[in-house]
Amino acid sequence: METNYITCNFGGFLRVRVREIFLLARCCNVHVRFRMLKNTLNKYLATLYPDWIERTMDVINNSRRLFWEEIHPDMHAEDYKALLYGKPFKNYAFTIDNHEIIKSFNHDNDKVQREYFMVYPKELVFSPRYGWAMTRKGQIIIDSLPYTYYALLPGLHDYLRAIYLPSNARTFNRIASFRDIGDKNYYHFYNDHLVKFAMFKKYIHDDVPILVSNILYSKPFFQEAIARSGLKDRTWVVQDKDYIVSKESYFCGTMPITKEYFDYVLAILRPPKPNPIINRRIFINRGKANGRCIANISEIQAVVDEFDFESINLDECNLAQQMQIFSEARIVVGIHGAGLTNIIFRAGEELSVIEMFPPNNIPAMFFWICCRYGFDYDALVGYQKFVKRADRQQYARIDFYVDPETLRKKIANRLSCHAITG
Repeated sequence: METNYITCNFGGFLRVRVREIFLLARCCNVHVRFRMLKNTLNKYLATLYPDWIERTMDVINNSRRLFWEEIHPDMHAEDYKALLYGKPFKNYAFTIDNHEIIKSFNHDNDKVQREYFMVYPKELVFSPRYGWAMTRKGQIIIDSLPYTYYALLPGLHDYLRAIYLPSNARTFNRIASFRDIGDKNYYHFYNDHLVKFAMFKKYIHDDVPILVSNILYSKPFFQEAIARSGLKDRTWVVQDKDYIVSKESYFCGTMPITKEYFDYVLAILRPPKPNPIINRRIFINRGKANGRCIANISEIQAVVDEFDFESINLDECNLAQQMQIFSEARIVVGIHGAGLTNIIFRAGEELSVIEMFPPNNIPAMFFWICCRYGFDYDALVGYQKFVKRADRQQYARIDFYVDPETLRKKIANRLSCHAITG
């Protein structure tokens, strides 16, 4: 069924999806109804006020800095090792014919990246929501999370709980924190969680408990991964809504897309060896509940069907199935999303990747993976009807359109240039 639009000129184009409202009204599940309402509201706010998320976070964090004291590495850690600090992707070149992609990739390539390992030898309290590490004096350890610019600082409730511990707080002598704001995300699981073992094994013993959120621990891909890797026998401290106290704590942040660390992940997960004889053509689609879908999917589906691609929704595949699929893939076409992380399972053999971006959400991480492993890479950017504002909030999860003819040409070019057989 086609989506109908009602447009109003009220501080910008207000887009109302009639079909979504009807579905919302008919839905009897309270949780599903709330999630649909939340996603719809986020879309409208992103249309009217592109940077509303960043502005809201800034207001909240500035108000919380009135009672938190932020503690930085040179102020607290007796053992702080800044291992790497630089621009590892600065000289990465690409042959992409889209100015928007080139501009965004150049911006990402020029970012300063940092890798560190830190020991804090005094008592800390870990908050439930993100896993911020707090002292008993109302101080917050900024390096306790790797992506602090995406996280809200703990609120007044956490501040008081850090000073006056609740009676049900759990206490440990030592803890290595795996807490992260990307606990639900498959990409961050590989790039920010599993790779930490490659660093921790250099500095801490295997008997140190590992702190993770209940959200991450309950994910099927996490359970499959630790079972395959032999990590299930480690001592896992699973944090839900409780406060965790540690008398000595370990933190680290790893350089993104480091081949050494990804090779370590491949070694412990033991995926199937890539088969150069099998050359599957894979089209990664996204479930509607995940957002950031292709609005004209029927047209795009016709294009990939024309070239005999298999259409796969990775939400329906377990970890072992995803490993098998990508170890046999020769060309992958996919919407930008965490599922593309699976291309690492083709390491050692040839692979071509065509990534489809929504406008104004063009990060370079999968281009970086392709560079690390010598994969062929190309990309295209979609568009959104009615909404013309170029400064849209960068990570808005709004559906977008892809030009079928552009995709057809890029697939045909990859197939002809690299003689990819079915």
